[in-house]
Amino acid sequence: LFCWRRNGEKMRILMVNASPHKGNTWIAMCEVRDAILQITSDIEFEEVHMSELNLPFCIGCSLCFRKGMSFCPHYDIMKSLFHKMEHSDGLILGLLPLIWPPMLWVRIS
Repeated sequence: LFCWRRNGEKMRILMVNASPHKGNTWIAMCEVRDAILQITSDIEFEEVHMSELNLPFCIGCSLCFRKGMSFCPHYDIMKSLFHKMEHSDGLILGLLPLIWPPMLWVRIS
C-alpha cells in the first residue's frame, strides 16, 4: 500500500460510524483500520460517531440536493463532518444493513 501526501504529511482517513453504538459495525471498522496499519503506519485515522453529533432526522426537504449542502436545515450540525470529509484522503463508512429488506437478500443470492 503506497501512501503519499504533499509536504511529507501522512494520509488521513476518516472513519464514520453510523451505528448508534460501538457494536459489530464498529468492530468491523476497527478490523479494517488495523489491517491497513499492519501494511503501513503512514496513515492517521480520525473517528466520528454519528450518535455523538445529536443529529435530528432528515425532514425530506431535499434542499441539499436542489440547492447544495449549505441549505440543509441541519447544516450547522453537519458542517464539521463535511469539513472533515473534504480534508480526508480516504473514508471508511460503517453503515447499518437495516435498509435492506430480508427478501432482497434471497433474490440476490
